[in-house]
Amino acid sequence: MTPDLAACSIQKVWRGYHVRSGPPLHTRSLEEEFCDFCLIPIDIYRKVNFPDYLVPNEGNPLDALAHVATLSKRGVIVSTGTERSFFDLILAASCRCEGLVVRDINPRVKAYVDFVVLLLRISEDDVEFRALSEGLYVHDSRLEEVKESPIFSPVCKQSATSINQGFTKRLALIQRKMESSPMPGSVKSYYDRHLEDFAKVYFSLDSQWKSWHERPQSADAFRGVMYYRDKRPFFTLQKYARAGNIIATVGDIGDVRDLLRRRVSLIDVSNISDYTLIDVLGFTSPVVMWTERPSVTKTQYYSCIYSPILEAEDRAEMVRLMDILQETGKIQNNDTLGLQISGIIKELQYADGIQGVQPVLPSYSLEVLGFLREYVKRYVRHIPSLGWVCFNGRYIGRLNTLDEKGVEQMMRIPEIQQDEIIQRCFRDNDIYLDWKIKQLFCASSP
Repeated sequence: MTPDLAACSIQKVWRGYHVRSGPPLHTRSLEEEFCDFCLIPIDIYRKVNFPDYLVPNEGNPLDALAHVATLSKRGVIVSTGTERSFFDLILAASCRCEGLVVRDINPRVKAYVDFVVLLLRISEDDVEFRALSEGLYVHDSRLEEVKESPIFSPVCKQSATSINQGFTKRLALIQRKMESSPMPGSVKSYYDRHLEDFAKVYFSLDSQWKSWHERPQSADAFRGVMYYRDKRPFFTLQKYARAGNIIATVGDIGDVRDLLRRRVSLIDVSNISDYTLIDVLGFTSPVVMWTERPSVTKTQYYSCIYSPILEAEDRAEMVRLMDILQETGKIQNNDTLGLQISGIIKELQYADGIQGVQPVLPSYSLEVLGFLREYVKRYVRHIPSLGWVCFNGRYIGRLNTLDEKGVEQMMRIPEIQQDEIIQRCFRDNDIYLDWKIKQLFCASSP
């Protein structure tokens, strides 16, 4: 979808908000219904096992419009991350979207989101929102210690005196406006306890991303969703925020079983599937949206109806297949597991002449289970005294550790003698095999 077409589409969505929204299905807000999960103590200094990604790094969100604005089911959006979650809500067809639940294991994501929601609620308009949310940076050494990378870029550094004075004045202004707002008492108490910490997280970040649209190379980075610049997306978010229908929770994006009382129309996992397998619990066929290796200048968005593995025996089989592939060296149980599984699927598709199709979501799903079954069946064999070996690419190099006795023992097995995959590997002089192993094979062949 071109930017102009996407912009036209989003205008239709915004116009339709006032025409087709209809009465809400639920009389209670998300904030009220799930207060036990969103109005909780937050430790902004708790460490997580990966760098913080609080500044948005997934560009051209209008390309996600086709996945978000055409949801077939009315319900809530469950999303991970900070600004990306707000972008989802802006793009969503308001007649079907009941609100936003941000779900992230990083407590600083919740702090960031809750602070933005607070500013949305207390601001009179977009002009005041900008005045409350911009022009200030704060340095907190403790926050830097719990992050694997600097919490702000060098261009944001100011003298400690001016930072402290500006920060104190800004907090006092926000506090006054919060006290006079119509927010429920429990919500005010929550922000009273956390306001300073949440503000530290938000104002310690480099806010230059808000001006990326001024740069030629990233002019369309956040086109159509710049609520911090444009009135329409701002008022869209503000309406949800003031109604208590934007909440943030801490936890695994795949485990939203506590929301079973609400229909979930979309789960946006961002690029979590690059690192691990998505495992959505509690829902049988949600729409899942994801990205692969995102960037500010160009990000591809995908979605699918997720078919989870429901049977215990199927899940056990998938775990066993991944254990087999790990033994061959084809996959490693590290923080790129999702990309590795995606690579296996693409290998099979390429071998079968399938190209130009949407990637398969790396997940605990029936679809991925089918691909793993096929890959193991096609390329993996069990070799006596050696274990599982992948006969596709460099992983066949494990055979180089066999001695003469091991090769003879292997070649006495009828199944191996008749296996075309193994025979072709030796016959075609695979580049990953030592010449000695090839000679032993030829000598041992019947």
